Amino acid sequence: MKPNEVQIQLERLFRTPIEHPDSSKTAPIAISDLFVQIDPAAGEVQLFNDKDEELHRVVIYDWIQEGRTEIPSAMRQELRAAVKRLHAARFFDKDQFVRPFSVALTEEDFTIIEELLFIDDELIQLDSALLENLDEELNNFLAELLPDIK
Repeated sequence: MKPNEVQIQLERLFRTPIEHPDSSKTAPIAISDLFVQIDPAAGEVQLFNDKDEELHRVVIYDWIQEGRTEIPSAMRQELRAAVKRLHAARFFDKDQFVRPFSVALTEEDFTIIEELLFIDDELIQLDSALLENLDEELNNFLAELLPDIK
């Protein structure tokens, strides 16, 4: 699937501060968390490191929705897709990213709205869709396995 302009800009948001660090700022040595903030009213997307320092920002003109404060699900979906694409391209395997590592969508006060990516060499985080009916499935399994006990 060929990325669209929004996907390219979102990927650039992540790539630019790592691949082309600003010489006026100290280059990030080790990053364990990246935080993304979206301002739908301005179409602005900001990237912060784990010290809450801004690394980069882009304006996505297609995302500008004046007066809107809540992040639409379409924006979240585009961001999720960009992060997955970068992860598949092994971008987060660079030396600057230490494990455990996460990417999260946050509010202005850095309250996490959604965790977009979690990588740890020793832990595996299961997708919530996989866990949706787990209680029901376990109860059915136990009922079949132990029909005598209730």
